Amino acid sequence: MTKLSKRTVDLATGPGPDSKNPKFYWDDTLKGFGLSVTHSGVKTYVVSYRNEDGKSKRMKIGRHGALTPEEARRLATAKLGDVAKGHDPATEKGISRKAPTIRDLASDYLTRHALLHNRESSNRDNVAYVEQIIIPNLGSKKVTSVSLRDIENLVQSLKKTPYKANRVRAVLSKMFNLARQWKWREDNPVEGVKKFQETPRVRWLQVDELEKLFDALGAQENQVAANAIRLLLLTGARKSEVFKSTWDQFDLGRGVWIKLAHYTKQNRMEQTPLSGEALNLIHSIRATASDGSTHLFPGAVPGRPISDISRFWRKVCGEAGIEDFRMHDLRHTFASHLASSGQSLHIIGRLIGHTQSQTTMKYAHLADQPLRAATEAFGLTIESLTARHSEK
Repeated sequence: MTKLSKRTVDLATGPGPDSKNPKFYWDDTLKGFGLSVTHSGVKTYVVSYRNEDGKSKRMKIGRHGALTPEEARRLATAKLGDVAKGHDPATEKGISRKAPTIRDLASDYLTRHALLHNRESSNRDNVAYVEQIIIPNLGSKKVTSVSLRDIENLVQSLKKTPYKANRVRAVLSKMFNLARQWKWREDNPVEGVKKFQETPRVRWLQVDELEKLFDALGAQENQVAANAIRLLLLTGARKSEVFKSTWDQFDLGRGVWIKLAHYTKQNRMEQTPLSGEALNLIHSIRATASDGSTHLFPGAVPGRPISDISRFWRKVCGEAGIEDFRMHDLRHTFASHLASSGQSLHIIGRLIGHTQSQTTMKYAHLADQPLRAATEAFGLTIESLTARHSEK
């Protein structure tokens, strides 16, 4: 065969039915370019070459029909040109085929990073984002083939839930930062994808709602869970800090709660002063605590604290007639009442364990007493000037 053309390829026949090996036809005008034909008649364009080590290699270009002889020739020319430059297309294709996918990256992100370094509550969300959103949409893609547009499309598909969209974007960004560290790709395609604007949610209980909440808590049989709710409200602490609290963390003489680093979100020790009402609550819990219990709020499993009281919480809110209120909003209630009473954002941030002042700014609109006093002072100045003017 002198040249692979449509006519010569159409006429090419395979080996006999007993042969397991294809029959090859080699093009005389482009060395290394050929056609393989199986006994069933499947025709595939191939290139054959020797790599820099002198090892003979052969790789498929594509099937006849999907490619014309001319298209196959152009691809073969490009591949053989790569060989001349020192590349090994067959080996590189094999490496590409074995390259990690987003599913592989997600698995390593969870096992090598998130589950080792993140808080348990954060990981519940991270696992859900990975399993329910990231893998179904991107899991089969190679890490190296994911583009900024792919990430943008996924994030924008979640635009109706901007908070979730931004959290998924954050997980993907961390995944690709790890991929960059592991030399799986050189860039992070998430960096060019914009975040959605989020409206901070600050739902807090007014005095009448607080009265209803305390009435409902007092009516509950499970006072261990009820006391945990009371301490959440009186301290503005996070759920994990309250639920896992142990007696050795409390210096009742000084009226201080010493939160150990591994219990706090910021992984640092915090000393939080307790109000008289909080101390009264802790003393009452102590008076009824079972001997040998190390936790303020022991759970059903011996030696373990309470962990999930969501059903109890829904029951309490239902009986109190409180709607659209999460347990985490007890923390907002604590901070919001402090802000509305004139406490500075710095003090509030210290009490609830914020390390970034920007995080506490969500309560700025409530801490308006100093602003009100300032504008009142200027108003009085203008009033005085106006009175003097009218007397003239």
